[in-house]
Amino acid sequence: MKYFMLVAVTLLLTTGALFAQGLPAGGATTTIMLKTDKGLFALRSGVLIKSDAVTLKQLAEFQIFGTAPTMPADRTDQTAMQDYRTQMQKRLAPALMFVAKDSLIVVIGDGFWRINEDTLTVAANTSLAPLADPNAVAPARPIVEPVPGYLLDGSTLYLMRSKEELAINITDGTILARAALPVELQPVNLGGGRGNRGGGTGTPGGAPPAGAPGGAAPTN
Repeated sequence: MKYFMLVAVTLLLTTGALFAQGLPAGGATTTIMLKTDKGLFALRSGVLIKSDAVTLKQLAEFQIFGTAPTMPADRTDQTAMQDYRTQMQKRLAPALMFVAKDSLIVVIGDGFWRINEDTLTVAANTSLAPLADPNAVAPARPIVEPVPGYLLDGSTLYLMRSKEELAINITDGTILARAALPVELQPVNLGGGRGNRGGGTGTPGGAPPAGAPGGAAPTN
């Protein structure tokens, strides 16, 4: 028990400074941790770290969206504040991460990444943002995708997002197919009926379990 407590405290001290990026108070974020024969991996707020699984010494770090912005000094500057919120919203979006073919597969919001386990460099990156609809009505509030359901079949990743399903080739990130979900499968906005009919989304889930967040476990 004493050893476990020592490891837990050491991990908190090791990662505390890394994750203290001035995130907005009350910002919803989760931590996903995975352990492979390459090391211990932790993902939070768009920051991925690799540590030694025994000593917890940090071996590598990758900030997926780059360095997090700081809160504008002048909070009355609406342009600066909006840019800050937009940048932070990307980092606070619900995420999933799992291992496939010696790579880390990461999905955060509208982004897909295949990341090398050894170097934490990006091997493939794709935008999952839906195509622009000229007839769409802008939602009153920013839309935040929930953690998608997923299934990995060989090199094809199937994602069920709030309003559509996608099939993605994890090797190069190519989107093989995408289709809109019937309204019955779209998340319900408890504040006003089925939210996605009017552009809303369901409430993001809590922290997903390591290796199988938000959906079925990989089949490969």
